Amino acid sequence: MPDPIEPSLTGMLCVLVVEDEMLIALDLQLMLEDAGHRVLGPVGAVDKALSLLDGARPDVVLLDLNLRGELATPVAERLRSLGVPFIMTSADTSVVRGDAAFEGAMEITKPVLQSDLLAALDRVASGR
Repeated sequence: MPDPIEPSLTGMLCVLVVEDEMLIALDLQLMLEDAGHRVLGPVGAVDKALSLLDGARPDVVLLDLNLRGELATPVAERLRSLGVPFIMTSADTSVVRGDAAFEGAMEITKPVLQSDLLAALDRVASGR
């Protein structure tokens, strides 16, 4: 798998989309691709996200918190251990309040607006 794309050099990010609602996942993918970013996935389950992270290193991850009834905590923990920033995309982030795996992560409330998504990605890219 290629190295992550350096956003400061290309303006493009490699973004992993972890979302179990296929229509939402496709909408996020289209927003990202329209903005010139490269998309990994989307994947809709914790085990699939963890498997993908075994061989790929995205610049940032859009992470839904509830994946088919399972909290995405193992994915957040893996991302923390890899130093990969993530943005929580959920209608309700209160389910993970106080969980160290999610501490300090950016949040975007669903439904996700393209302007909010791109602003969050800009913040992540400038924070590197």
